[in-house]
Amino acid sequence: MASRMTRVPIATGCRPPGPVAIFGFLARDNARQAIVRAERLNAELSKYVDRLFAAFPLDEENKAQRARAVDQRKRALAEWLDAQTARDSNGDEIAWRLMPCAALMLVNGAGELDQKHDQDLRDTCVMLLAATC
Repeated sequence: MASRMTRVPIATGCRPPGPVAIFGFLARDNARQAIVRAERLNAELSKYVDRLFAAFPLDEENKAQRARAVDQRKRALAEWLDAQTARDSNGDEIAWRLMPCAALMLVNGAGELDQKHDQDLRDTCVMLLAATC
């Protein structure tokens, strides 16, 4: 995607407003504050993702068990984001200009955070967000 946006270095290599689409935009924040919050949460997630996923080890030989573990990792990731969302908004849905979207944080077949292949999905969401602004 050709973009006029400035690249901001963050852990997953997303460009604003990509991280904001994932982590949300609080109504009380301005755009810069939303980006800073998203970068902070992205760094936190990168730091703790191994601990989040540790409870769901992958068995390379057992495909059914592997699929369950990948699903459990997706749920753990969504629960982590839900906890951050509740903390930052005090549980109030109207506190959001843009609700966080855990579905934009993908777990690949290897059970890892997919930081490369989900870029197309994020770019599409960014285009849709830009079109509504």
